Amino acid sequence: MSSKVKAALANDSKRNTLLNKIQSELKMCQQKKECSASCVSGINACIAKQRNSNTLISNPTSCCDDC
Repeated sequence: MSSKVKAALANDSKRNTLLNKIQSELKMCQQKKECSASCVSGINACIAKQRNSNTLISNPTSCCDDC
């Protein structure tokens, strides 16, 4: 993992800004009906976990298993 990602995750403000951006992109995907409910649910669950952790959650690639 890059040092920039580690730094962003360690900083609450930067981490939340990054996660908010991901959620915003996910909402656009939903509006365009380009992603399934299970995909959205999986990513939102991972976002919630990451909001509470200043280190990378385990197995982040599994967040998109249903996409």
